[in-house]
Amino acid sequence: MDKRRFTRIVFSAPVQLRQGTHEWQSQLIDLSLHGVLVARPDDFEPDMQQDLLVTFQLEGLSNSILIVGKISHINQDAIGIGAEMIDLDSISQLRRLVELNMGDDALLHRNFRNLCELEN
Repeated sequence: MDKRRFTRIVFSAPVQLRQGTHEWQSQLIDLSLHGVLVARPDDFEPDMQQDLLVTFQLEGLSNSILIVGKISHINQDAIGIGAEMIDLDSISQLRRLVELNMGDDALLHRNFRNLCELEN
């Protein structure tokens, strides 16, 4: 049984990953209000203890979404990154994307309630 507290949205977009002076280009696989799953770049050798800056642009929007996160899991194909910090503009854009893709207000509110519980 899937115990996820956040609904994941399959979404493809180019992604930039940055950690210190290292930078990688990748592809978004899916996202939620709590993190992202991206394709693992061939040369990806991160410091697992340091934050990773994830930047991507949603089609039709002028601002990039910025997420500071920690790697939650990694395999040869993908990297799961849990959001540690998302600025207000980015969370607003993510909320709208999730809302449009879910089509269910009750499910959207449950996702936000779960996000608030993580902050406490």
